[in-house]
Amino acid sequence: AGTLTMNKISTDVPCVHGSRPREPHTNKIFRLMYFFTATINSWKSLLIEDEFKSIISESFKWFHENKRAAINGFVIMPNHIHLLWQPLSPESSQLLTVDDLHNIESKNERDFLSFTGHQFKKKLKDSNHELLDEYRSTQNNKEYHFWERRSRSIVVDSRKIAEQKLDYIHNNPVAEEIVGDPAHYLYSSARDYTGRKGYLEIEFIE
Repeated sequence: AGTLTMNKISTDVPCVHGSRPREPHTNKIFRLMYFFTATINSWKSLLIEDEFKSIISESFKWFHENKRAAINGFVIMPNHIHLLWQPLSPESSQLLTVDDLHNIESKNERDFLSFTGHQFKKKLKDSNHELLDEYRSTQNNKEYHFWERRSRSIVVDSRKIAEQKLDYIHNNPVAEEIVGDPAHYLYSSARDYTGRKGYLEIEFIE
C-alpha cells in the first residue's frame, strides 16, 4: 500500500510535452500530455461491473492500436476514470502546434465519450432496461446521458506533475479501500509500473 514507486520512469529525461522534444526554433512540437477525467452521470457506479470496465479498456486499446493516442497511465473506478495520455498526429513524425494538439485531444475525448456511451446503451438494452432508464436524458437531442457533461482535461507539462498525477491515478483504488496495494487492482496501469504485465500496452513516462 502507499505511494507507488515509479521505477520504470527514466530519471534523465524530463516529462515535458511527452516523450519527444520541441523542435528547435519553432513553436511546433511532437507530443503533449493530458490528464483526463470523466465521471459517470450523477456519480452512479455503472463501472462497478467488469463488463462495463471492459468497454472502457477496449476503447483505450482502440486508441492505442489505431495510433490515435499513447496511453501513459490509467485507472477505471466504479464511477469515473482517470487517464494520462498523449494525442498522436496522423503522421508519427509530423510536428504540430499546441493548438493542433489541443484539437486532436478534444476530438479524442469526444470520440471516447461517444463510443463508450453507445456501448453502454447497447449492453444495457440487452441486459438491464431498468438500469438503462436511469440514464435517460432530459435533453431533446439526446436519448441517454451516461457521462457527466463536463469532463476535465488539463495539460501536464512537467515531470513532477506527471509523477503526481500518476501516483494519484494508481492510488485511487487504495483510497477507496478497494485494494490494499495499487498493483493488485486489475483495471489500472499500476502493475505495469511495478514491472508486471498489466491490462493494456502502456507507454512509460520518460
